[in-house]
Amino acid sequence: MHLRPKHPPRPLVSLLLTLALGCSGSAPEMEPPEALDSRAQGLASPPGLAPSLVKDLQVGADPYRGSNEKGSWSAKPAPVVIGSVAYFQASDESNGREFWRTDGTPEGTWLVKDLLPGPASSTFHELVAVGDTVYFLLQENGGALWKSDGTAAGTILLRDVVPGSQGSGVDTSAFVPVGPHGAFAFAAASGVTGVELWVSDGTSAGTRQLADVARGAMSASPTLLTVSGPRLFFVADEGEHGRELWSVKHAAFQKR
Repeated sequence: MHLRPKHPPRPLVSLLLTLALGCSGSAPEMEPPEALDSRAQGLASPPGLAPSLVKDLQVGADPYRGSNEKGSWSAKPAPVVIGSVAYFQASDESNGREFWRTDGTPEGTWLVKDLLPGPASSTFHELVAVGDTVYFLLQENGGALWKSDGTAAGTILLRDVVPGSQGSGVDTSAFVPVGPHGAFAFAAASGVTGVELWVSDGTSAGTRQLADVARGAMSASPTLLTVSGPRLFFVADEGEHGRELWSVKHAAFQKR
């Protein structure tokens, strides 16, 4: 009878080889720290692709945030991008926190407009891009809705919904573009009808309250504005059914 030679199981073979290498002193040595450092340097970004500072707008401490605070950036609002240009709020040494733009280069980063001239800072909590226009609510001087095309001359007051110190109460977080021609809907408090649904075509004359969903001074407080097909959907409370889903056709946005 022919007997096949017996072989050690594979795990046993591996163990024997490991022991033999250890006894012979040929086991691999640990790499020196400098070798690890050189390898880590090889993981760095290639030239021209590493992150870089765009521009130091606020040199030294920021006097608007405290003597120990450096940098020009505020927590809000988040930048918005139109084409290859980003719009943001930042402070420099002479203008306070204002409205800036950048194309990602030092020479392409500049102050669009000093909304509150001098060292005073303007406050707008959100920037919204609709088409090729940036909209924001300026809180100072009562609050008002502004728009900008990225130039100083084109950064203008669109409408103060409630003229005077009461402010417009525009909720820029509820902006939503509607239709192909730059129209948009948003929530605003007029001071007379409460927070209701407003629409705008980007002009002062075309910025108006669309409907008084909660009659009188009550607020419907429309939220979750969403466009689907020919209709705008939103959640509102008219004072009888609680917060429910409402909708309106785009045709209602046309000038009356």
